[in-house]
Amino acid sequence: MFPKLLSEQSNSTSKCAVAWGKLEKQRSYQKVGGKNINVTASVVALDSFGKPGPGILLGNTAFQGSFDECLSLDTNVRMQYCSMGVAILRTVDSTPVFVFREGICLPQNCTFYDIYKNVESLNLLIGQDGYILFVSETANGQPFYVCTPQGDVPYNAGAIIMIIICLALFLLAIAGSIFNIFNDYYESLQEAKSELSPMHTQTTSVQLAESEPLLATRQPKNTFGRRFKTFLKECLLGFSLYKNVPVVLSTYQPPAAITNLNGMRVISMFWVILGHTYYFLLVFGGFKDFSVVTEHFMPRFTAQSILNAFFAVDSFFFISGFLVAYLTFREMNRRKGKFPFVTFYLHRILRLTPTYMFVLFFFWFLSNHLTRGPMTPSTVGPGSAQYENCVKYWWTNLLYINNFYPTNFGDECMGWTWYLANDMQFFVITPLFLIVLYASFPIGLVSIGITLAASMGVSGFIGGFYGYHANSFYNLYNGITQNASIPTVDTTIYGKPYCRIGPYLIGILLGYIIFKNYRTTFSKQLNWICHLVLWALAIIIGMFTVYGLYGDYHGHEVSKAGDVAYFMLARPAWGVALAIVAYTCHYGYGGVINRFLSLPFWVPLGRLTFNAYLVHEILLVVFYSELREPISYGDTTMTIFCIGIVVLSYGAAGLVTVFVEFPVSNIEIAAFKLFGAKIRESTRIIGQETNTTTNSNEVKK
Repeated sequence: MFPKLLSEQSNSTSKCAVAWGKLEKQRSYQKVGGKNINVTASVVALDSFGKPGPGILLGNTAFQGSFDECLSLDTNVRMQYCSMGVAILRTVDSTPVFVFREGICLPQNCTFYDIYKNVESLNLLIGQDGYILFVSETANGQPFYVCTPQGDVPYNAGAIIMIIICLALFLLAIAGSIFNIFNDYYESLQEAKSELSPMHTQTTSVQLAESEPLLATRQPKNTFGRRFKTFLKECLLGFSLYKNVPVVLSTYQPPAAITNLNGMRVISMFWVILGHTYYFLLVFGGFKDFSVVTEHFMPRFTAQSILNAFFAVDSFFFISGFLVAYLTFREMNRRKGKFPFVTFYLHRILRLTPTYMFVLFFFWFLSNHLTRGPMTPSTVGPGSAQYENCVKYWWTNLLYINNFYPTNFGDECMGWTWYLANDMQFFVITPLFLIVLYASFPIGLVSIGITLAASMGVSGFIGGFYGYHANSFYNLYNGITQNASIPTVDTTIYGKPYCRIGPYLIGILLGYIIFKNYRTTFSKQLNWICHLVLWALAIIIGMFTVYGLYGDYHGHEVSKAGDVAYFMLARPAWGVALAIVAYTCHYGYGGVINRFLSLPFWVPLGRLTFNAYLVHEILLVVFYSELREPISYGDTTMTIFCIGIVVLSYGAAGLVTVFVEFPVSNIEIAAFKLFGAKIRESTRIIGQETNTTTNSNEVKK
């Protein structure tokens, strides 16, 4: 029907009609069953069209056709594979009766205007029965119609620049590694010569007898020019794989390390990846049997830990608040109460932003070159919503305000980086709490309590005002369309710092408690009883937050008051549960759980977690974009997918760490030395205590 209408359209663009006419006259050889069959090119194009298949009643509404068959068609007419959303509406009230996605194979001369005119022609035929076709729209009101042309994807200026940067980083890493090896060899030779020198023996004996070496005045002055040469040398060495890879893989932990945070951090990252893997397929139509997912997977008790993986981000906020407070209090103690403002802010920005921006520009300009599938143009290709969001809003990521602007959650570049914006905003105001706490614990406790109460109150008020359901999947599970007249819960609550600061504040409070070494001072038996009660409380709170909405899937819908209470209490409660676990484990009452969370295995993975968070959704986008058709849900299938994404995420994170993050960190340290700053380990790591960073819980005594 479609090509017939296309050929007969007198008012369609002539180029499209002529191109389709050429297809009808050309022959194409197709291998079927090992034999070459000679058919017209238009038949091959039609064969690649999406067609209704089995399982429509189970939610299989993605008729994607054959992406590869379309683009492999060998004719002198350039082809394109296009995917469009179509809705069948009742003419009486424009209510959608059936919505589906269809893949079509067209000459590149055909435009959306041709599709639109053909839809109008079809409506003249079926409109008499009370129904019309409508090309469905995306969230920003644009028609869902995206195309992939034959041939290689062209590289724009941004892609070329990013390739040059990646190549430069690779060459610097190779050069730094070679220089590192020769420099170590040269220094070992110099050391050997020095040990054999008579002057060395004489100098040593003098130094043993005198408090100051006699030859000290002969040593070259530490001029700026000399320091600058050292700076250049350390910059090149900073890129050395020979130096950086062992640091990544090291399992060393100083005596003062809060070791249980390593496992907590990495497991939280695993949880994020698990949740996002399911979320991507659920929200973007990746399951062909969608009703099987909603009716058989989502109501499971065990599924609640996946559907509520959002709490993993609150774990990151808690860890970040705790480490910022703990490390800064130790530094303030060394400085006799003075707050290290310069290093506090400067180090944070220098440590996170270069790596963050590298990954952002890589995603923006190169991710569409990593994948080629039916959904690539709609996800990462030029013209897609994500690509255009980066064009318009990348600077908001640089300023860490992308959770406020753009105003709609999901319109930002790299949508998952709303977390980094929140964490940076928390970090900016943290000195207000730390300085007050250090000066007066009661006043500091009151300030944290007031802020926490205000955050809980605002969360509950917004949730009640808009009538949100606490269950994020409530509408999806019940087939309810989001009311377009009100903002989404993600926009008003989920991405806003004043609603998410609760676990961070609890982390700050625990950081102070452990810094002051506040612990129970009862007898041994009472101590164990006290900590057993704390463990029971942590388990109850944790189960309530993660599994508290289980009844929503079994006819026991949470009341409006319950929704408001959940918005107010769930996230701070999760922070309290984590604080109890961290506290009891640190003071030796964690048993097997503490030993598990403190395994050396977690240390290298913990160093990679920041970059794993940055890159994991890029891998998910690439995976989703390349799907030739939706997948059937299966526990084994999803387990394999999730494990694969975890492994690939940490592998990619390792590359970003050794080629970008560590070199930038080494250059930063070299720059501080250049200007005469003394680098202490405790100072070096203030500012990188987010969910991820290198040795973020290591403190030099």
